[in-house]
Amino acid sequence: MSKESSVSTSPEISHAEVDSDGRPVTFYHLTPLSNVTSILREGLKCTFGNYFSSTIEHAGGLMTFHIITMPEATEWAAIEVDPSMVEYEQSNDHSASFFGTDDSWVVWEPVPPEAIVNVWKIEFGN
Repeated sequence: MSKESSVSTSPEISHAEVDSDGRPVTFYHLTPLSNVTSILREGLKCTFGNYFSSTIEHAGGLMTFHIITMPEATEWAAIEVDPSMVEYEQSNDHSASFFGTDDSWVVWEPVPPEAIVNVWKIEFGN
């Protein structure tokens, strides 16, 4: 997807793909749709780490708290990132029992726009 093109609609339910070492081959980060233009231009900035999951569904589970605390954000996007373009590690600061997954990865540096593979508009409940 070119950086100038529009946001795609939600893909079909995804399943985590991993490499031979068991590490994700793709990452997803959810954000309000209103953030997409600046993210495509500047990348993902980093304040307390950028958190990713290997599937959109898991990323949605990890965003539960933010979705509840940002009711004004009614439209969401999944930013798909190529993990081979960033340094990352498994995150242990999320409760797997609360969020429903331990598929949490963190990048401690900004993610450059070149690492963004695709952007998906997310419709919860679909």
